[in-house]
Amino acid sequence: MASGSGQYLRICVFIYDPRLLRIFKELAMSFPLNYSIPDTLSNITGYDVAIVDKEALRMIGSSTLRQNKNCTVYVVGNEEDLIRVVLRVISGGSTDVQHIIAGVDLGSKIAYAILADDVLIGAGAVMTLDEFLNILTKLKRALRPLRAVVKVGLPSSDALYQLLLRLLEGVTASGYEVYVIDESRTTSKPLPQFKGLKNVRITKDISAAINIALRESGVRVFTESKA
Repeated sequence: MASGSGQYLRICVFIYDPRLLRIFKELAMSFPLNYSIPDTLSNITGYDVAIVDKEALRMIGSSTLRQNKNCTVYVVGNEEDLIRVVLRVISGGSTDVQHIIAGVDLGSKIAYAILADDVLIGAGAVMTLDEFLNILTKLKRALRPLRAVVKVGLPSSDALYQLLLRLLEGVTASGYEVYVIDESRTTSKPLPQFKGLKNVRITKDISAAINIALRESGVRVFTESKA
């Protein structure tokens, strides 16, 4: 039996696709999320949630799942499905994401923090703008929020200002609203308690990105689309 760490729901996982299982384990470790992989297919009683792929669902059979009427079954087929399911479990079963808010602190790397309905679902630092835009695109496609927002701290150097201009254009093209935020005191401000990611090394830049995401004020920026 395998297990992750840190959730109260009793979750069993039957994912036969090795790539999907690896992605799930990485997500479960990051948030963190308790789960079990039962030794046999028949040993699935007593769970609140079952996460299965199509092959596992075929092998288990619908009749076996019907015997456990209190178990919520999620069928996953790709990474986007896994992101939706993990967020749904840690947020208490909400079916729709109202908003995604990403905070960005520009420096030698692009530090970011991403919240979905006040649940921290992403935090880190990447070297290139393309890497950051790929993260935003994947999450927006997976979660389909009613509103998607990026808040970026206003940098002081000319080099970072040029990066800011490219970021504004790329983020707008990805379907996000963009706001420029005064980033003063975002590094030193204590972080609030939040649901979501736990096994993340919070650097001063990521801390600033979280506080930028949480700031209410800011100036919305509109960019002209290229013909």
